Amino acid sequence: MVNKVAKGKRAEKEFVEYLSKEYYVWRPTWSKYGQKDIFNIADIIALPKKGIYEDESPSTLFVQVKTNKSDFYKARKQIREFIKNINNKNNWFVVALKIKGKKWRIWHIESSGIESDIEKELIR
Repeated sequence: MVNKVAKGKRAEKEFVEYLSKEYYVWRPTWSKYGQKDIFNIADIIALPKKGIYEDESPSTLFVQVKTNKSDFYKARKQIREFIKNINNKNNWFVVALKIKGKKWRIWHIESSGIESDIEKELIR
């Protein structure tokens, strides 16, 4: 039997390492008790290292990491609902699904509502 908590932590750690190349990344410490998600939608917050106004990078990246396909779709729905209630148009929301090995399915939505879905292999 697979330890789901350990599997999720490994996936988060791998995605944090990937993001750390171009972003300052923060991930709350894990707690056995209580909620660790940020605004109940994100496991990780990332800020671009290049600076907010130098290019079209998002000012803040909210990332939800999943290892189960059905949870991937539920998280996307939660983020769409969250976006309806915020006014900031500079944030991007990402749901990253660990598929197999180093493969990931990465879905992101901008606060403006533009969505994209890619599958890629993370290279360190």
